[in-house]
Amino acid sequence: MQQTNPIRTLQRVSLGAAGILALAAAGRAEARWEKQLSKPANGNFVLEVAAGSENNVILAGAEASASGQTPVVKFSTDGGGSWSNSTVPGGGRIPNVIRSIDFSAPATAYGVDTLRGQILLSTDGGANFAEAASGLLPRGSVFTTIFMLDASHGWAGSRGGKIALTTDGRKWTLAETGQTIDMAGVQFVSASNGFAWGHPPKPDANAPATTPTTILQSGDGGKTWAVLSTLPIGDAIVHFYDCSTGYAAGVDSSGSPQFHATSDGGKSWKSLSTSLAPIEYEVFGRKAQETLNSITGLHALGPGELILTGNKIYPDNQGTPLGGVFRSGDGGATWQPDPEYMTMMGGGVGAAVAVLSLTCPNANRCWIGGDRFLVARWTRDAPVNQPNAGKVKDCSSPGGPAAGGGPGQDGGPNPQFPGVDGGRASASGKDSTDEEGCGCDTAPARNGFRGWIAALVAAVLTARIRLRKSHVQD
Repeated sequence: MQQTNPIRTLQRVSLGAAGILALAAAGRAEARWEKQLSKPANGNFVLEVAAGSENNVILAGAEASASGQTPVVKFSTDGGGSWSNSTVPGGGRIPNVIRSIDFSAPATAYGVDTLRGQILLSTDGGANFAEAASGLLPRGSVFTTIFMLDASHGWAGSRGGKIALTTDGRKWTLAETGQTIDMAGVQFVSASNGFAWGHPPKPDANAPATTPTTILQSGDGGKTWAVLSTLPIGDAIVHFYDCSTGYAAGVDSSGSPQFHATSDGGKSWKSLSTSLAPIEYEVFGRKAQETLNSITGLHALGPGELILTGNKIYPDNQGTPLGGVFRSGDGGATWQPDPEYMTMMGGGVGAAVAVLSLTCPNANRCWIGGDRFLVARWTRDAPVNQPNAGKVKDCSSPGGPAAGGGPGQDGGPNPQFPGVDGGRASASGKDSTDEEGCGCDTAPARNGFRGWIAALVAAVLTARIRLRKSHVQD
């Protein structure tokens, strides 16, 4: 398979003083990045990294060989200190290609095979995967994303708008949504209430991001779905911090990064009208700046504390992708390059490594995966307690964010996102909070949907990285 040769060498990357001051003002605890894996040769990359705890981590990607690129899955049981190859079914000349992975318990992980349309399961921390479900999708369709809320409840989205779901962790059934969009992601805040997002199919893996991104909601565990809202951005990544507060990042039709926030459970979104601070670097002794034009990861670590990953992709592969990690301490209003990440990467050629995946099992630890087989771990030295940074959200406090109480009640202003209404009461005068305390409408949903993320390895970036993902599919 063809491998892309870089023609641009980045000699130095530095973080401006403004970025350091902004992060300090955000009040973050001291933290550090540690590089755990790296292979400098082209053709090596990590497309997915998932963590079930601070010890159990799985990665999926490809390694370069004399014959091209070979899909690979590895696991670690010591927080990324050491890695071993996973056993994945399929074998033969075309091994299974695991694209999306999620843990349902510290040592139990599910993955979707983006080549055969299977759902795979590991009960030993990723050492061995076995088939959990197959034959659910029509021929030619594959799953692109999976989300596991706990040991029993999980959802997998596919190309063409279909959703598979399980309520016991073993038997999977397919929900016909009536949508034809490609699924980019799914996230449930309880066993009943969840969100999914995606966009129209692309003509090919290297096509620009298609818009809009459609946000769907389910109130019955994913059996039915209704369109909740739309965002004027493509390749969107969405993350809900709780039942009401959510964030979205993507690119517009011109390739510029865009950020949105919701404080009413995704019913309405406020454009934050911000841009990422540029990364400064030198090319052959000349200073330059670049702004990312591809978003690959987004996670809310606390109220207003966000971490984001992305890349600068050059048209027609005319340059080495420039990757970065960014932080926000004000709910996405402003973003600055992460100084600890820049320090870890050595402030030079390392910053040219594209970042393809982000996972955070809690508010104190994250992993990234990227080009050149990059795997790095972020650790907060002074741990903080942010329960909602995990999967199951606490939305049960009376008058809290789920019920639209406090400053945002009945459409009042929300102090974190000026101009975005808070939760509103239903027509009956009662808050739209379900039996689990999550402020989500529970009326029967219509015309479902689910998020997209990579037609096999083709949706997280644009251009060069998408092309590499399509190589894995081949």
